[in-house]
Amino acid sequence: MTAVYAAITNFQSHPSFGCDAFAHNQAAGSWVMADGANSCPGARQAAEWVADRMVTALEQSHLITDHEFESCVLSIHSEMLLVHP
Repeated sequence: MTAVYAAITNFQSHPSFGCDAFAHNQAAGSWVMADGANSCPGARQAAEWVADRMVTALEQSHLITDHEFESCVLSIHSEMLLVHP
């Protein structure tokens, strides 16, 4: 199987663009794309934080159910709102 991915996404010269983030762990076979809100200050940092946290969570979980995955996403999202208001 071949995987093709981007390390830079939504990249433009305007400062309000380029807020998406990508993180991966090749050894674990996990990758995450976080869609940052282009109109929000600090969106790039928040998207990078979410992507890194999700990859870490996926590394620590082996086979998780849909419900466990959804709970993980909601938990990280709630934490992100506190860390990156």
